[in-house]
Amino acid sequence: MKTRTISTLCVMAVAAGALSASVAGPAAGSATGTVATSASRAVVTNGRIAYTKSWPVDGKQGTDIFSVRPDGTGDKRLTTSHDASNAMWSPSGSRIAFERPGSVWLMNSDGSHKRVLTDGELVGWMPTGGRVLVVRWPGGHGEDPAFLLHSTGTGTEEQLPIDLPLVPGPLEPPYDDYSEWDGAGSPVLSPDGEHLAIMLSRYDDDYGYGYFFSSVFTVRLDGTELTRLPRYASNWAISDWSPNGNQLLYWGEEPRGYCASWVKSFRLDGSAGSVDVQKHCAKPDPAWSPDGRRIVFASGRSDSLQIVRKDGTHNKNVIPQQRGVYRGHPDWRPSR
Repeated sequence: MKTRTISTLCVMAVAAGALSASVAGPAAGSATGTVATSASRAVVTNGRIAYTKSWPVDGKQGTDIFSVRPDGTGDKRLTTSHDASNAMWSPSGSRIAFERPGSVWLMNSDGSHKRVLTDGELVGWMPTGGRVLVVRWPGGHGEDPAFLLHSTGTGTEEQLPIDLPLVPGPLEPPYDDYSEWDGAGSPVLSPDGEHLAIMLSRYDDDYGYGYFFSSVFTVRLDGTELTRLPRYASNWAISDWSPNGNQLLYWGEEPRGYCASWVKSFRLDGSAGSVDVQKHCAKPDPAWSPDGRRIVFASGRSDSLQIVRKDGTHNKNVIPQQRGVYRGHPDWRPSR
């Protein structure tokens, strides 16, 4: 359960949450691994993968949500509106929240009982499964987005007191420190529902070439403990928390090299994490498997959906390339 949302001055968007679990060691075999949570000792199994498929419809690109088993079988269409995207499984795996332009929707895991929830873009599910976190982006640079917890049962909303270090822009270098930014995007909700990770960005040309550079900040949902993580770079975006909540998954690309991209993770102290996948033309929206052992991503070169181990080995196609069809925004269903 993750997210991929963006504002105008951000790096490319990529979206998140997952089950809060203590990840067991790597296991060989198929992509259907298991891990026991430290709290309940329940077994978490990798279920179906939801993804967005885009293809020409009446002369323009239409997008709908599909789900498929990790072995590539049982590919099923869940929406037919030609404008649905960014699916996120509920913690129980019984429901899916998703987006249509300007709004957040809900449906059952089989695509039935679709209904609109609220305006905005989807960030993630709270761990109880009764509320979703939604963001409403402002119209101007340097303005704070509004984060709201929306009850899927009653429709009530609670706006969160999150205040980011954004200033009216666009900003221009040189910069004295990391206290001012004019863009925000890629918010990702932690598995325990207590923290938000978000990227803040600004234009910077102090490195010999001008790009939007970004850093990741974490903040509690009550607005306290705003912390900048020690990384400042261009052409990268976070997309998911690890299931145990101690790492952030991210995509990166060399801005001056064609398809020189990778999927990696880092710990909250900024040190390198356990994911290291060197993959040409990977799209910026990878997701962690619920058992924490694998990564699912879409290839920008072949537009196939692929699964790989955290160390980059045992890469396999879930859905192969199909001419004129594009896939992205994968999210892996937790099963118990």
